[in-house]
Amino acid sequence: MSNLKIRRVVTLCGICILAIFLCGLTGVRILTARASENAVVVMKTAERAEIRESPDENARTVLEVAQDTPLLVIGDTDTGWYQVQYRDAEGYLEKERLISYADKEELGQEFAAVEQDFQGGFAQVQQHENKKQQDRIWRMVIVLMAAAIAALGVYALIRKSRKEKGGADGCRPM
Repeated sequence: MSNLKIRRVVTLCGICILAIFLCGLTGVRILTARASENAVVVMKTAERAEIRESPDENARTVLEVAQDTPLLVIGDTDTGWYQVQYRDAEGYLEKERLISYADKEELGQEFAAVEQDFQGGFAQVQQHENKKQQDRIWRMVIVLMAAAIAALGVYALIRKSRKEKGGADGCRPM
């Protein structure tokens, strides 16, 4: 194998190793912020309601919520629907099914109740984040092990090529 071929193999292996390493590192999910012209408003349901996938009475139900459930209103349609968000669910709800909070104190009490309901959820989120971090570390370990194996393979190819040429110094035996 000529030196040019060895260099090409080494370069190709290096590019592959770099690509694998970058794929392992970029497994991090990137969160994007949503641009919104309207301010986000908190309203509550006047009665039990179904959050829909689109602003249509016949659209698929995304989530059912109880009366007095606080929802974030993140958009407004001209067809009588609000775009709402509740926890991780997002969809549409008829405007007549939502009412404003009477005053800031009532809203504060509602937030306090919601915070109490979800205190245990924060620990679960932290556990999930820790597991994701451990998964990233193991992914990097595997990528580095694959890179080491590839490097050993290239090294073996170079040694074999030098032996075929007659030694490390390029001299052929007599």
